[in-house]
Amino acid sequence: MTLKELEAALAEGDEYKATVLAADAVVYLLQVHAPVEVGNSTITLTNSRGENLVFRSRSAADQAFARVGFKEVTLVHESAYGEMVGLEPGGDTKLQQTYPVTIDPA
Repeated sequence: MTLKELEAALAEGDEYKATVLAADAVVYLLQVHAPVEVGNSTITLTNSRGENLVFRSRSAADQAFARVGFKEVTLVHESAYGEMVGLEPGGDTKLQQTYPVTIDPA
């Protein structure tokens, strides 16, 4: 799904939840959680070539979501702490914060 497709889905009334996934210090991916009616899954947004849409700052990622109409975004940072201390992979090692976003007037 591209930002343009997401914007169209939102205009039709679909209620997606926005997530910025902090994959690295300078790699931020946009994800949305689709409502049950559309598959109840997490979708990573892509560009027109089908490649993951990558932003180099959280602010740029937030602004992309704000421009298509989101008022709130959840930032998810997956910590490698579990791996470092020998916990089983796939454990609950996500740090999450939900915050409001507005379009930057600049």
